[in-house]
Amino acid sequence: MALGSEVARVTWGSEGDQKIVQDIERSSEDNIFHGELKIEEGMQPGKWKIDHILFPDSYSYAKVTSLMQEWDGIKVLGQGGSLTSVVDDLSFSEFTVQGTKADGKAPVVRKKSIALTKKTVKKKGKAKLYVKASDKSPMRYVACVWKNTATKELLYGDMIYNRKKSRYEYTLSASEFGKKGKLRLICVEACDKYGNKTTLKNKKLPKLILIRK
Repeated sequence: MALGSEVARVTWGSEGDQKIVQDIERSSEDNIFHGELKIEEGMQPGKWKIDHILFPDSYSYAKVTSLMQEWDGIKVLGQGGSLTSVVDDLSFSEFTVQGTKADGKAPVVRKKSIALTKKTVKKKGKAKLYVKASDKSPMRYVACVWKNTATKELLYGDMIYNRKKSRYEYTLSASEFGKKGKLRLICVEACDKYGNKTTLKNKKLPKLILIRK
């Protein structure tokens, strides 16, 4: 199943439950996934090892996970995909980090910066959500969740960083509405490299509703 994957997503875990997610590419020369983990300030000192490996492709999702670790699932990557779990002992990957100080601070999400470029979209139109979020460590993701007021379906989106405007953006098109309903923003979440999260939901968010004309 992993043969169709060009990228493997490796999640490293510390004994203090800090997580680092790393994407490594498959080499065309030897057909093996190659990568290295850089030890940086912010990592928890102590023992680390691979928690699980995910091989995504267009058809399915395979996961290798440690026997003693509980896996919470894929946030956005696994939408609509099937999942096959392969259990294995990954203790061979264990190593010890020394001389670092763990980053335990979550990203700052500026509520007042959350806004839409427009509140209505036509048949082939688009609207953009933007938000300012920052952290002293690299950001793993900034994501948003929308709810269709008619169908109650949820729409998940990864926001892209706009360097020129120093903000994260997500573009919504009219086709994402379906035939009826409005889209209401119900969640914005920012997560840094080490898994520290800030989540704004419902009343903690500005009331943003996107209407299709």
